[in-house]
Amino acid sequence: MRLRLDSLLDELRDHPAAILAAIDADPMLLRRVSGDLVLANASKALYTPCEEHQLFAKGIVYRRDPLRLVSLPLIKIYNLGEREVTVADLDSLAAEPNVRLRFLRKMDGSLLQVFRDEGQVIFTTRGMIEGAPWKFNDSDEDRQPGFDYLAGAREMAARLHPPLLEDASILEGRTLLFEMIHHAAPKITDYGDRADLTLIACFDHRRFAYVAYDELCRIAESAGLTVVEA
Repeated sequence: MRLRLDSLLDELRDHPAAILAAIDADPMLLRRVSGDLVLANASKALYTPCEEHQLFAKGIVYRRDPLRLVSLPLIKIYNLGEREVTVADLDSLAAEPNVRLRFLRKMDGSLLQVFRDEGQVIFTTRGMIEGAPWKFNDSDEDRQPGFDYLAGAREMAARLHPPLLEDASILEGRTLLFEMIHHAAPKITDYGDRADLTLIACFDHRRFAYVAYDELCRIAESAGLTVVEA
């Protein structure tokens, strides 16, 4: 079991077809198809990853024939106690050379993925992608019957952060990850009437890596986005 993101990303970069084939065939994963884009996410039956390829299936978007990666949101991580992961394992990572820890404020919303593909800005949650049919009971984000998460996210982006939809350079070679909070789709935390998008991560496809927090802040500032506190 590997906990280092750089090692896992190297595996996906060097062997994308094999990993995507495993994701595409896995009966424990849910898939949504929009045109020739496929989104894969864990089903309710898959509480914690059992195979390494499942670590990548937290809303990953890819194409078939041939299999190729389109967008990568966050990678699934183990909770303490799962697969015998302990505080000591995490402490050993922190003790490695040139490691700096950042603790980001945890927000109680829905993970939103935004990327550009063939000239179009695409919005997804972990389990839904624009243009694909979905059912309320298929993923843990479909908790509010009658609320369209993706339409709500696009409306907020257009109203609060229009450059995200209008400036192609913001999403050039990037997948941006947001925490979406909306008063019509509350989770456990009561945010009142709050409805917004907060940038929490960025995957840079050119470097095949997640950007560090300082760079995330620079991206947010240049694009007029709200960034997570650290």
